[in-house]
Amino acid sequence: MVNAVAMPALDSAMPPRERVQWRNVQSPLLALLPSALLLGILRVWSLAVAPRVGVYFTAEALLVVYACFAIARAVNVNALSYDASGRYDPSKAQQAKRTFYAALRCGWVRIAGLVLLLLLAALIADALTAGTNIQQRTNVHLSIMFVELMAWWRYGSAIVIAAAQWVPPRPPALARARALVGRARLDVLPSLAPAHIALSAAVLAGLAVHAGRTTPAGALVLGGAPDPRLVLAWQAALCAGLAWLGLVLLCRGSLAILMRIRARRTARYVSRQP
Repeated sequence: MVNAVAMPALDSAMPPRERVQWRNVQSPLLALLPSALLLGILRVWSLAVAPRVGVYFTAEALLVVYACFAIARAVNVNALSYDASGRYDPSKAQQAKRTFYAALRCGWVRIAGLVLLLLLAALIADALTAGTNIQQRTNVHLSIMFVELMAWWRYGSAIVIAAAQWVPPRPPALARARALVGRARLDVLPSLAPAHIALSAAVLAGLAVHAGRTTPAGALVLGGAPDPRLVLAWQAALCAGLAWLGLVLLCRGSLAILMRIRARRTARYVSRQP
């Protein structure tokens, strides 16, 4: 008979105040894992599976739609989960999630219209390239990703700021966010650049693993001639990890920008008081 010794959990050995602080740091990070995992799976599906069945452009469109949704949800919920002093409040996080989904239900007609237009264009591209090997070419994948990255680096900061400042049920102020980014580019870009780099790495890493799996260098990194399923798992894990890092950095960077904006508004208000 073996006597089992129960070891205390890591957070049970902490003082109550430190335990609460650790959970407040841990909860926002863990909340982003499902979105990052799904982004990794969609990235692998669009590169490795969709071209074989002739739906590469549709898969890429679905990936872009879900990426925009995941980023907007993560940034908005994170911005509304902190109190005025900058402390994380789990009750505020739950309320922010409910408010976000309620706002999406109210504006589903406009959102569905934009998504359907993008999917229709992708389906037309799939139909025009059916029966050819265009969808399986690495240069085509690289070109599509280059366009996506150019668009994100051009408009991503405005989308993030608009999502962070969005307080449903009011519509997102995208024009005001673009104006803010244009005026304070040197203040906004350093806070969001690490996140943009991580997301760009997530986009390109999946293609690098997919395209390099048959090269000598890729075989060396992946261990000779690995199981294709192992390659897909490694590809999805790499993309998901980088996507998670990008989401975390976006949330922290946008929150830091909001805190600076609030501090400046408070300072101006105080300076105007007699």
